[in-house]
Amino acid sequence: MEPSPQDRDQASWAYFVSFASLGLGLPIPFLSLAAGIIFHLVQHKKSAFIAFHSWQALLLGLPASLVVGVWSCWGLGVMFDYFLTAGHLATDLTGFWWLGVVSAVLLTAEVFLGLKGAAGAKRGDFAGLGPLGDLCRRLAAPGNSGS
Repeated sequence: MEPSPQDRDQASWAYFVSFASLGLGLPIPFLSLAAGIIFHLVQHKKSAFIAFHSWQALLLGLPASLVVGVWSCWGLGVMFDYFLTAGHLATDLTGFWWLGVVSAVLLTAEVFLGLKGAAGAKRGDFAGLGPLGDLCRRLAAPGNSGS
């Protein structure tokens, strides 16, 4: 069954909602994840097409949100330590900077794959992003309690 133009729009918005904190310029790592969850809970019952794309957008953003969240909390701890030691940081920051690089890579991948998913949703495709698409197709299946 061909998705309606409204379903296509809603499905493509699932990806853009997950970019919420990036678009606002806010370094709040879990804002995108919360926005994706809220969007999914509100929209997923409208059609299997919307459910599929909202699941995919949500799961696509999960790794980046978690890693950026850990990196942000670590950074706050480093800043707190810096102020407590009056500017004499004795902590090795190598791991912190490597986690920052991983965060940047995951965020970049989320943006590019999210744009690809949004374009597919706008065209009306049930195009999955590899194994993630297969999982989302099962989660979005009618009658599945995950939807």
